[in-house]
Amino acid sequence: MKKEHEQIRLNFREKLGEYIRNKREQKSISQSQIANELEINTSTYSNYESGTRDMPVSYLPLLSAYFDFELNDFFVSENYNIITDTFKLLSKITGTRYIRTMKKSTVVEYKPEPIGYIYMEGDKEHFEYFPPKPQKYKKCKPISQKELILSGQRCINAEPYTDEEFYQYLMSKDNGNTVKMLNAAKSLLECMNDKCKKSFIDSVALQVIENVIVDDLTKGSYGAERAYAYYRKIIKPNN
Repeated sequence: MKKEHEQIRLNFREKLGEYIRNKREQKSISQSQIANELEINTSTYSNYESGTRDMPVSYLPLLSAYFDFELNDFFVSENYNIITDTFKLLSKITGTRYIRTMKKSTVVEYKPEPIGYIYMEGDKEHFEYFPPKPQKYKKCKPISQKELILSGQRCINAEPYTDEEFYQYLMSKDNGNTVKMLNAAKSLLECMNDKCKKSFIDSVALQVIENVIVDDLTKGSYGAERAYAYYRKIIKPNN
């Protein structure tokens, strides 16, 4: 338990340091300027940003005023990072599965075959058609709208949400129940061990993605297109 508590403390320290560093850089302020404001050595402040030293809580109100951010913003950002990271993991599980399914459903590439042959009779050239062959087509499974969406194949012209915007979108759905569902999925995935069946993990991921992406996009709900664009960006980052 001691090791777990220490790791939690270290993680918080690193994330807080990264957060205040980003805020300082956005304002184009040097570390020495902030150190002077806090009346500490520049090296000490540098350690706060790198997460190698605990920062007194009393400095937070000063930093929030100097960098112009609400203290609550940091803790909200911590929460949305957890939620969006969970969503990204579930998206990759589901997206990879359906992209593979779509590849199996595509038609075989057409390769033209000779349609006849040329032969000579005396000095005359003749052309003879081959007897017609029965056409062979690969049997393809009909593709549903759900499969198009989950594989990222459905065309859409929308700007994807940022992580923070996507979190706010989730919070606006079902009075925050969608966020609770993602938290529950995260806890469930953390409890699973190596013996857990892959099919069960796939099932959990699919249920979440259907609820968050497919249902709303099918209904044409507000913000659903940008949410889908966010999902596509996760599963097909190079497109």
